Amino acid sequence: MLVSATGDTADFLGKMKIKIHEVLIADIPSEGILGIDFLEQKMCDIILKEKCLRIDGENVPCFKNREPVSWVGRITLSEDLVLPPSSETIVSANILDPVIKGKTAIVEPSEHFTNTIGLLLAKLVVNTSNSKIPLKILNMNDHECVIYKDTVTAFIEPIAEIIEPDMCNVNKIVTDDETGTRSKNCDLPEHIRPVFESSINELNEQQQIEFKNLLIKHKDSFSKSSADIGRTDLVDHTINTGDALPIRQRPRRIPLAKMEAAEAEIERMAKDGLIEPSTSPWNSPVVMIRKSDLS
Repeated sequence: MLVSATGDTADFLGKMKIKIHEVLIADIPSEGILGIDFLEQKMCDIILKEKCLRIDGENVPCFKNREPVSWVGRITLSEDLVLPPSSETIVSANILDPVIKGKTAIVEPSEHFTNTIGLLLAKLVVNTSNSKIPLKILNMNDHECVIYKDTVTAFIEPIAEIIEPDMCNVNKIVTDDETGTRSKNCDLPEHIRPVFESSINELNEQQQIEFKNLLIKHKDSFSKSSADIGRTDLVDHTINTGDALPIRQRPRRIPLAKMEAAEAEIERMAKDGLIEPSTSPWNSPVVMIRKSDLS
């Protein structure tokens, strides 16, 4: 079994003796590297002017690898940061090492940073055209954390760019009479139809199609109703009241004209899981105000 310098393993296919050395043959994905011990033993000369390697008086042409190389860059904070307990923030960070511009890359937290300081850092996908990127940092501790400028918080690494076709249900095929080409007409879900209809006044036909496909692709990001507000299970929200005494206000009578609406709203919110019965000593009365849309 052959183990390369990069950790790749492969079975030997055989061996052969070439003019200057006996070599072993194996199928490995990484390119071969000539070590210093080999160069010294064979008294090799690297002639940059002629772009060749001279071995035993014979010039071997050298070629520069023009294929994109994989790299991992460090991400550092642009300024000092004081993060209060049980809070999160988005800060500006710098790509410290030289990177290939205009590439899609993934940013992942540094294990040393998260384990040492005890903070959580969100992964994200970025484009390397900009040397500054946003980082979302979460402090779940019960004390504030200080992160100093130029602290290495994450690493950035290129990823293969995958272009996925727009996914939608094809309900109709529309044929263009002039060109004979066909295009997909994807019906919009009802909850994002108002967004589409209110935003296409300044768009041409092609832009409308692209905008429609974009909305369909991200349809799950839009709320379907007032109850569909989403929630996170990454952290529990707490309010630290310290040694403050509970504030308990006496309930006020709801006007009879608003009683039915109040009971219906309370029942709806309880059904949707937005509220629940409570025995907390903290208490404030319900205040009902009519909004501008008369709701």
